Amino acid sequence: MTSAFDEDAIRHWLVDYLVTNIGCSPDEIDLDAPLNDLAVGSSDAVVLTGELSELLGRTVSPVEFWQYPTINALARFLTGGEVEAVPDVSPVRR
Repeated sequence: MTSAFDEDAIRHWLVDYLVTNIGCSPDEIDLDAPLNDLAVGSSDAVVLTGELSELLGRTVSPVEFWQYPTINALARFLTGGEVEAVPDVSPVRR
């Protein structure tokens, strides 16, 4: 990735975004907690991926928010770091 943003910069940007746009308090943001615990829903993920895509100069998919569901995991993934994705879990039909 040729972006000027490193893992810490992306992490900081994500926290600022959550504080400004979702209304989270900086004190309640756990960098290792799932983003949906902070009331980040699918529509928020779509908006966030658009802004991150513009910021980073590459496409970021909303699916990546669910594959890398924490701020730390997402920042690590977006900077090319090693991180294990959450497996895709499909509902079981009975």
